Amino acid sequence: MSKIECFEDIQAWQEARILIKESCAISGSGQWAKDYALRDQIRLASISVLTNSTNDAQGARYLGSFIRYLRNNDARRMTCDPETQP
Repeated sequence: MSKIECFEDIQAWQEARILIKESCAISGSGQWAKDYALRDQIRLASISVLTNSTNDAQGARYLGSFIRYLRNNDARRMTCDPETQP
């Protein structure tokens, strides 16, 4: 396991960047591109995962407090944004 020195070192953050690229590529073509509301919601949800993890990592004074945050139920709920939206 490699040492985490900044939020860019966190695997979830790295995978969220991939998620953004893939969701933008998929939602930018075919039927997805024509449904603007759905396209935008999918894109914003993927960006939300990245920005939430970044903001929380930067706001944590110590890495230990950030890890405790990730273990909290709120962190698990943030990844379910698209399912909880009406």
